[in-house]
Amino acid sequence: MNRPMRQRARQVTDKAVLCAMLDQMEVLFLGIQDEPAPYVVPLNFGYDFGDDLIFYFHCAKAGAKLDLLRANPHVCVTAAQFISYAGGSVKGHLHDYRSVIARGVASQIDPEAEPEAFHHALCRLLIQQKRLGRVMQLYAMRTP
Repeated sequence: MNRPMRQRARQVTDKAVLCAMLDQMEVLFLGIQDEPAPYVVPLNFGYDFGDDLIFYFHCAKAGAKLDLLRANPHVCVTAAQFISYAGGSVKGHLHDYRSVIARGVASQIDPEAEPEAFHHALCRLLIQQKRLGRVMQLYAMRTP
């Protein structure tokens, strides 16, 4: 179900602006269907925004999150960043924040069956967490 945003004047649809917002965010909240209530878990994430917005996250090989995703891969994700309490108001509000909300279907990337896709997803995660340079430097130092 895709409901339109109530405050449409605030909806951001420009791809460059969405990417700039996501680049400043560090945590993605993944909402998964569970009974009797949704299961929401904070995660590190990476993303690509080509024709579609694709989020990447990691998980253990076993556990509640993976069990729930296998049972029902339909998810909702939210990333947000609190900016500040406004001195007066920002567009009539007392605090300023950014958020990106998306719905979609999660799918697992098998590192053995799809090594290039897995490597790409891992790099996107590291880039988002501003850790790719450190990992690459470590790797380069270990290479003879």
